[in-house]
Amino acid sequence: MKTKLQLMTLHAVTTVAFAAVAVTAVACAGTPAASPPSPSTATLAQVYFWRARPAKIEEYTRYIRDVAEPIDHAAQRTGAFQSVTTYMASDSTVPWTHMRVFLLR
Repeated sequence: MKTKLQLMTLHAVTTVAFAAVAVTAVACAGTPAASPPSPSTATLAQVYFWRARPAKIEEYTRYIRDVAEPIDHAAQRTGAFQSVTTYMASDSTVPWTHMRVFLLR
């Protein structure tokens, strides 16, 4: 059985995760770095986001484009997931600079 503290912590983490996704809609302002996903019936997604150091933003962006995306597209062709979209925040006040959304199934 979870303690009250564990439940409060779980609630706080869930709230932060929900807030991060909500901020995505506002901060991205439709600026995907990769091609947008095709319409699908996905019901499950995995979201990764991080904040690159100011001097490393271009390096992270280049790595995603040149290394991660070719690997991801190969995995997508084998059915590992339905689609992946990379977003870059246009608002410097959000807690992330890059976000990748994988539609799984």
